[in-house]
Amino acid sequence: MRKETDALGTWELEEDDLIGINTARALDNFSLNHKRTSLDLIYAIVRVKRAAAVTYEKIGVRPDIYEKVKEAADEILAGRYDDCFTLDALSGGAGTSVNMNVNEVLANLTLKLLGEKPGRYDLVHPLVDINRGRPQMTFTPQPFELQLLTSSGCCRMSAPGCRSPFRKRSLSTRI
Repeated sequence: MRKETDALGTWELEEDDLIGINTARALDNFSLNHKRTSLDLIYAIVRVKRAAAVTYEKIGVRPDIYEKVKEAADEILAGRYDDCFTLDALSGGAGTSVNMNVNEVLANLTLKLLGEKPGRYDLVHPLVDINRGRPQMTFTPQPFELQLLTSSGCCRMSAPGCRSPFRKRSLSTRI
């Protein structure tokens, strides 16, 4: 077992779990038995974080880390870690729990690719490294727009009409 600690206390996780304390708390606090968060949305969030990793690597910010973040993102996008994303679709407001779930899985998978154990956040941190430069309020609209534009079904047919409000919100919240 490994222990993770935050301002609210300590949580025990399995040694090789790719989720972290924030996801564990969300699973415990928001167990609504409703509907799992769409993998299309998870993949959209991962694509945005992968694009950020490409950018950070290109400008020389921790290139050794961001090369592995890209690999981790590719593994998630290949569907190899779908079982790590089990949060209820209604788990908290503004997508914070879902965003942290992605941050923690990407950080811990990156650590494994670096030959380290999950939870070594002194090396790769879910917020400092994976969510770098992206406050929650400016993050959410981008993946929603991406999911809308890449999803199948009736939403895709109406995407041109829905795209504009997401784009405006995304641009209005940039810092």
